[in-house]
Amino acid sequence: MTEIEETLLPVAGLAWISLPAYCAHHVPTKKWSPMMGAERYRVRLMFEWGGGCLWCGNNIARDKFSVGPIEERLPLSNEVQAMLNELSQWHDTSLNWDYPPDPGPWSADDYARFDEAAAKLLKSIQQELGEEFEVMYEKL
Repeated sequence: MTEIEETLLPVAGLAWISLPAYCAHHVPTKKWSPMMGAERYRVRLMFEWGGGCLWCGNNIARDKFSVGPIEERLPLSNEVQAMLNELSQWHDTSLNWDYPPDPGPWSADDYARFDEAAAKLLKSIQQELGEEFEVMYEKL
């Protein structure tokens, strides 16, 4: 026998379907929620020079929130909005504004500190938006 044995089950007496034998013993790792199986609004935490931090990441998000930065259109607290603004301003210090193609002034440690702060912000955003949203951080 193979590692996953297969079992044939009758479906409404008309056909047989093949299921792995372990299905009967499988215990789900996640609790059921109303959003399981439904596509969620995907939001990208991605800092853009001069402003804009949250962007649509899929069609259902674009259909609901349109294009461009969407942080003002999301149900986020004033505290999270302030953190978005603070990190956006911090992000802008990474660019060499005199000649953008040249390397910016940040060290590897500066990037690591920024990414750590962005990860904390990501967690706050995800918590406030809830399970209808999937929020992803896209690093610099």
